[in-house]
Amino acid sequence: MESQEKSIDKELFQNPPAKYRSAPFWAWDGDLKKEELERQIEIFKQMGFGGFYMHARAGLITPYLSDEFMECVRDCCRKAQEEGMYAWLISVLRPLPTGKERMRPFPAGALPEAEFGNCWPGMK
Repeated sequence: MESQEKSIDKELFQNPPAKYRSAPFWAWDGDLKKEELERQIEIFKQMGFGGFYMHARAGLITPYLSDEFMECVRDCCRKAQEEGMYAWLISVLRPLPTGKERMRPFPAGALPEAEFGNCWPGMK
C-alpha cells in the first residue's frame, strides 16, 4: 500500500496568513474613539492575530448602533483592510448595552458592502 501521508508546508505552518490565525472577541465598552480603536488593532496585529470580532458590551457609552457607533465600525473595517486582517461585527446582545431594548437587528441593507468596504482581505 502507498503512504497516505500529507506533507506540511513548514513556512505556512510557521507564518500562517490571517485566515489561519486567531481572532480575539473584542469587547467594546466605554466611549469609543477612532484613535484608540486603531491603536488596539495595531496591537492585535503585533500580537499575531489575523482579525478581530467587534462586540458592544455593558458599559458602552457611545450609543449602540448610532451614527457614531457605526462610524467606529467603518473605521475599524478600513484599518483591518490596511493591516491585512479580518473584521467581524457581533450585533446580537441580550440585553443591549442601553438596558432598554431586548433586541434590534440591522434593517435590510443597513450594512452594505459599498458603505463599509470589504472587511476580508483578498476578497473582491
